[in-house]
Amino acid sequence: MIISGYSLEQIQKKLDAIMYLARQGLALRGDDETEESSNRRNFVALLSLLTSVDSEFGEQFQTLPSNAKYTSPEIKNEVISIIASQIRENICCEAASAAMIAITVDDTKDISQKEQISLCIRYVLLPSNVHKEFMLKHDKC
Repeated sequence: MIISGYSLEQIQKKLDAIMYLARQGLALRGDDETEESSNRRNFVALLSLLTSVDSEFGEQFQTLPSNAKYTSPEIKNEVISIIASQIRENICCEAASAAMIAITVDDTKDISQKEQISLCIRYVLLPSNVHKEFMLKHDKC
């Protein structure tokens, strides 16, 4: 499907790339993501790989104006925020139906002596399927 010159498949491939990097715990961007950079970091490098193996994706990607490529740091951060929110919501819904639930809250100072708080939720779905999810890491004010 094409919407205003944008292929939904193309957008889906970019979302898939973000999800892949997030699942692997890899940073999306680096200091220099320009065309001239020899080390453009993970997201741009992954998109470059996709354009080289999928000619249709590559042609569409190259013809889009730079403000319509969905590669800006703001877009990537927003996508990650939406995905994280959905994951937290799914965990909370699943935990709400659990037979047992426990919540652990801890605070500690990081290497720079900044206090941080973390929240972990553990719940049991029958039959004896234990889940442990790290829910939050937040810098204290």
